[in-house]
Amino acid sequence: MAKKRRRIKARFFILLLVIIAAAAAVYIFLISPGGASELENGTLGFQKDINVALVRDEQIINAENYSKLNFLVNEGERVDAGRKVVEVYVWGFNESVLQELLALQQEIKEYQEETLRDVTSNQELNSLNSAVITAAQQARDAVRGADAVDLLAIERTLKDSMERRRQFLKDTVNTDPTLNERYAEETAKIEQLESFKRDYLAEDSGMVSFYFDGYESLFSPNELPNLSVDSLTRLFRGTLQKPVAPRAETPLYRLVDSLHWYCVFGTSKNDRVSISEGMTVSIAFEGYNDKPYQGTVASVAVNADGGAVYVLEMSEDLGPFLAVRHVKATLKQDFTGIKAPASAILTQNGAPYIRVRENNSVVEIPVRVLYQDQQEAIIESTDASRPLSAGMRLAR
Repeated sequence: MAKKRRRIKARFFILLLVIIAAAAAVYIFLISPGGASELENGTLGFQKDINVALVRDEQIINAENYSKLNFLVNEGERVDAGRKVVEVYVWGFNESVLQELLALQQEIKEYQEETLRDVTSNQELNSLNSAVITAAQQARDAVRGADAVDLLAIERTLKDSMERRRQFLKDTVNTDPTLNERYAEETAKIEQLESFKRDYLAEDSGMVSFYFDGYESLFSPNELPNLSVDSLTRLFRGTLQKPVAPRAETPLYRLVDSLHWYCVFGTSKNDRVSISEGMTVSIAFEGYNDKPYQGTVASVAVNADGGAVYVLEMSEDLGPFLAVRHVKATLKQDFTGIKAPASAILTQNGAPYIRVRENNSVVEIPVRVLYQDQQEAIIESTDASRPLSAGMRLAR
């Protein structure tokens, strides 16, 4: 009797097809050279127009309420520690005392010159008088704008010339009761003026500025973590309220470290910039596009609404931005290195990595993303034993 043949059921063929398809997928995506893309050398970059707030590393020098100031350096002048910057005459100072002193000194000078009149012409005195006349004329020309000169420097020269002449006459002319009386009166008035005078010396080296915009306390290095996209936006629009300064003191000058400052800008959630801490970027300020600066990303703070505040730390000379609070700029940077598809970058516990095929196996390599757009990324390995190179095949 013939044996009965057993019919193979259809679901057996379906299961077989599933196994074959799975094997083919493993081969194509993990093993087959044609089934995966490769790492390659490349360059990616971005350019973005932004509004930037400038935060300076500076000392704010305040003074008690005063009646008179004598500025001894120019706006933007660099000074060393110990340099006298300002003379302040506090409340109670009487301008008439100064005028009386000047009149008395003129009277003393005339008396001394009259005493010397019978003496043969003094060449040194003539030279000192000529120096005073020349400096005085230079000061008048500077005030009228006839010459583009440093007025403070001319004033210092004039004062020095007058003081040398005064001292020469005092040393040369023999004293008498009249001169002794006037010298005593001069000393008393000088001491009276000195009792109201306060000298302000630079505590460190830096650049001096007498300009204040009222935002110094809000935009300081210590306040960088508190800046928000909203406060930056209101600054740029001119609607950010300025804090009220204490009435007991008045800002006198700023001593600025011109080689250490910050650029701060903000973006909305949908306009974020692909830069991260430690990255170096190029920034060109409006009006100075031919002189781009280099800045290091000091921090990227994401706000609750998804917007972000970016802080760039600058080490190039502040130069023309000594008294500028905000400016338009262009942020630009190119990144050259190993390029990979953005889809190939995976994450595990927040750490990015890629999968590459080595021989017949798949290896996971941790990476640092230097720059990424929607399609591609520039990456580098964070594992020194597994450097990335062009031609490595990615496994999916």
